[in-house]
Amino acid sequence: MTDSTLVMNALLRIECHDWAYLTEGNANLIFVYTGGSNSNFDGKILRFRKNGTAVGVKDAHSYIAREIVPLLGAAHVVVGELIPIDRNVIVELNDMLKVVKRTRKDDRGISQEDGLALLMEDLRDEDVVQFKPKWLCQSPTAPDDWVACRTCALHRSKGKTEKVGHFCPLDLGSGETERVMRAAKAILEGSGLSQESLTSQFVRILTASPVLVNLREAQARYDRTGPFRQEGAGIAVEGDEDLPLAMTLRDCTLFVDIRRGRVRIIDLDPKDEVTKGKYWMTVERSLTDGGWYMGRGMLDGEQRCYQ
Repeated sequence: MTDSTLVMNALLRIECHDWAYLTEGNANLIFVYTGGSNSNFDGKILRFRKNGTAVGVKDAHSYIAREIVPLLGAAHVVVGELIPIDRNVIVELNDMLKVVKRTRKDDRGISQEDGLALLMEDLRDEDVVQFKPKWLCQSPTAPDDWVACRTCALHRSKGKTEKVGHFCPLDLGSGETERVMRAAKAILEGSGLSQESLTSQFVRILTASPVLVNLREAQARYDRTGPFRQEGAGIAVEGDEDLPLAMTLRDCTLFVDIRRGRVRIIDLDPKDEVTKGKYWMTVERSLTDGGWYMGRGMLDGEQRCYQ
């Protein structure tokens, strides 16, 4: 993103009253355009970084363009445009958030450090299915004779027993039609779109797209030893390993447009190993020592996971 592009984007003046709070994640706050005075914003969202996040908007944007697009393809990765935001607008939006989030545990507002936001396409539509593919291959720290994949093990460790919307990512990333179909049915059921005709279309789009294959291969490539190397246990890091990159790829969101037959990817911000590394180790240790990889919490009739 060049300075001249930022100057051009500065012409896209943001008026606080034209935007409404939509949703948020751990690091981002999303606003959707609800105004009618600027057609440049029709069908768009603004993505802001929260206070206290380790990586700012500009660095996150550069990371996605530099590291993620070459891995997953420009046709699939939604990068967005950097837009300068007036400080007064951020103050107004934060005042709006105080009302919206007054009962929320996470009451963090928009960071004022950057003075920037990402302008992105609003991918939501009645024919679009949104989901996180999660860990498409097993954790390298799981026991050799594991029964549950990392995602299913974590799901049960949190006391979750509901089946609606839950799928095994190893099925999704297997490339085997029957297993992908099983995962697809669960994803669509969780989205409220469980028609048989949609399931077939959904599976065709997923299997025809290179996105799942590329995600799976990159997740495996960039994490072959797991997070315990931080403990100084003599675990050697292999070649081009990049645990934060692997964790980013495990936390992305896919938007599958059934009508257009395309797959887009968002939520690809960089992870900070300094602030997240201890948490990653704690989770892996609890899954390993707690027996969750070995099938703890499985109900009668539940199938084991397969790579």
